[in-house]
Amino acid sequence: KKGYSVAIFKAYDIRGIYPDELNESIAKKIGNCFAQIVNGDTILVSRDMRLSSRSLEEALVSGILETGKNVCDIGLASTPMMNFAVGAFGYAAGVQVTASHNPKDYNGFKTVGRDTVPIGYETGLNIVKERVKKNILIKAKKQGKRTKENLLFRYVDYVLKFVGRLKPLKVVIDASNGMAGYTLPNIIKRLPGKFIKLFFELDGTFPNHESNPLAKKNLTVLRKTVVKEGADLGVIFDGDADRSCYVDEKGNIVRPDLITGVIAEEVLNGKKNENILIDVRTSWAVKEMIEGLGCTPVRVKVGHAYARRKLREVNGILGGELAGHYYFRENFFCDSGVIALLYVLRTLSQQAKPKKMRLSIELKVL
Repeated sequence: KKGYSVAIFKAYDIRGIYPDELNESIAKKIGNCFAQIVNGDTILVSRDMRLSSRSLEEALVSGILETGKNVCDIGLASTPMMNFAVGAFGYAAGVQVTASHNPKDYNGFKTVGRDTVPIGYETGLNIVKERVKKNILIKAKKQGKRTKENLLFRYVDYVLKFVGRLKPLKVVIDASNGMAGYTLPNIIKRLPGKFIKLFFELDGTFPNHESNPLAKKNLTVLRKTVVKEGADLGVIFDGDADRSCYVDEKGNIVRPDLITGVIAEEVLNGKKNENILIDVRTSWAVKEMIEGLGCTPVRVKVGHAYARRKLREVNGILGGELAGHYYFRENFFCDSGVIALLYVLRTLSQQAKPKKMRLSIELKVL
């Protein structure tokens, strides 16, 4: 029937075309069935800037409240901001309404449990799918309560703990009209250097380019701007800001897996014998660099739910994927586009040539 397809339940999230595959009535059922698998009282909910996100969030929340569970609604947020809120304030689970990098017609839900442990198909969404399909809904005698919080500035303060020692740099940032445009302005104004902002306006129609940083065509303006402005580097975020991809000072696209090698030393900060996660497609150069730093590269299959669970399992300090996800033990084992950016800036700030920071010099070691 229109408005639902079981295909929306993916390996590590829920995603589909709105309203053909995912609509408000299904979102309400998903909220109800998701709440059933959560062990605890309060679920944190947030949303991105897509046109359907507010109405889907409302429906999701009403489904959760029906079960008697409470909701803390933090409104607009990036996915890393949702992860931070669940991890820092001890919520039983979190749901971000987003379709990440997908085109404008899509929407969906990213789900985590307590301590931001990802909930994917193999770890709970399979049960949610079956209960939605069979209409197994709970109606508690007493509805749950909804509270609203604005955690933006707490999140900004949290991210700024990762700043370290930075030299003034010239950086072009493309927010892809996504959630980086909401979370980044208050972060970069507290950093040294000059930041040139591209497409920071929140716009779920993605008028300038799609929010997939892996598609070369979406980096055209960023690459040109870096060269034109004589910038030290450029960075682009996806729609929900959990991924960041980079271009060097010449406008060349840097392979995302190489960034894991670039930032490893700065993340380690002198530590040895740590596990660093890389996906199965990662360059051998990165593997050798990790070994050269006295650490163990641990390969993991592709997919952020797998990577985050594996990082936790092996107590890895850092993880990186070819898709542009970078995971940090100090960030609740979660990925964060902006924390990755801060480590790139820190790495460039350590270079001996203070006048011109060159990401391409860093890459020559790989």
